[in-house]
Amino acid sequence: MLYMQEQLAEYRRNPSAPPHLQTSSTQNHVVERIQVEVNEGIQVSQVGMKRFVAAWNEHRIRGRGIPNVLMAQNNQTKPIDNSVVPAANEAGRQSEENGGTVQ
Repeated sequence: MLYMQEQLAEYRRNPSAPPHLQTSSTQNHVVERIQVEVNEGIQVSQVGMKRFVAAWNEHRIRGRGIPNVLMAQNNQTKPIDNSVVPAANEAGRQSEENGGTVQ
């Protein structure tokens, strides 16, 4: 995490500020500033994970194929209109009317 904070310094509000500091709990103002930096780092991590998953699903698996292509070829579902699926409370009511129990 600290490595990426340093690598992505240009995206921080203050690129010249250090990405991490050791402080005592009596210096909360510094800790609060760092929390902003950590939150921004988490957002960057989330973007990175989304890109990684997208890239992974496009890579070729030897002897199998490309995950996204395989999914499209083997997809046994068909689109349905949202009105076909009842809301959770309605689905529970219907289940109970048909002898089911909702826990």
